[in-house]
Amino acid sequence: MITFKQKLTAIKESVDKWDLIAHGKGEDMGQDNCALCHLFFIENNMYSIPGEVPEKGTCYGCPVYKKTGLHLCRGTPYEEYLYKSKRSLEAAGKFRDWLKDLYIEVSEKGEATEGKPRHTYHVEMPCDYAVYDTTVGGELRTLTKRVKDLEGRADQTFKEKLTLRKTQIDHEKRIKDTEKRATHLEIEIKNNTRARQALQRNWDYYEKKLKENIIDTLEDRKGLTERIEKLEDHLNNQEESVHRIDKKTAVKIKRAFLEDLETRIEKLEDKKVYFVSGERKK
Repeated sequence: MITFKQKLTAIKESVDKWDLIAHGKGEDMGQDNCALCHLFFIENNMYSIPGEVPEKGTCYGCPVYKKTGLHLCRGTPYEEYLYKSKRSLEAAGKFRDWLKDLYIEVSEKGEATEGKPRHTYHVEMPCDYAVYDTTVGGELRTLTKRVKDLEGRADQTFKEKLTLRKTQIDHEKRIKDTEKRATHLEIEIKNNTRARQALQRNWDYYEKKLKENIIDTLEDRKGLTERIEKLEDHLNNQEESVHRIDKKTAVKIKRAFLEDLETRIEKLEDKKVYFVSGERKK
């Protein structure tokens, strides 16, 4: 049995906790370092009371729940601290002040009476179920809105996942096409390498043949040069021979001419034929 003094002490410890957080010296770890949660929080995902659907647990008997009628400190500045302001020190200070007011209220009224909640702290959130309805069946309507919103989000998430899946399939197709192209390129590179090797072999062969032909040509040129030199020597020898033959022949011809000339002169003397000024007389 939880006593009234234990409740006040838990509220006071919660005020101290959030005072440290508001000054940047403490840390919120949820129910792990919450005095009220240690007394009242029960983890339970089942329906405890018709019309109320706790998310992660129940808070029946907690002064915060009795004030707001909501579980898990919803309907308090804690929501602003946790969701909207991203754990700002200012929101922590608001929740501390809210707990101080709760402490004063509980202290003045003694044992808090069970029944219909008397006050709800409204927090402007970016979703339509953030401001809770505290009328009869209000939490059910709020949760219905939340369910619809979650269904819409689920549909949107499904569409996004479907789009991502299509994009993934497209990427996989592109990857396969790229792999095929890479394979073809590898084959072409291998073929080009083989062709290049063949061309290199042909180049080396023809280069070798060209060198051999050049060597043969040089040797042939050398041989021709030697032959030309021999022919020139032979021609020179022939010319000398011709010159020698011409001298002998000239001497012979001269002698023959002189002999013939002497013979004619003798005949002319015998016939007494004289030539005078181009006329012949007897």
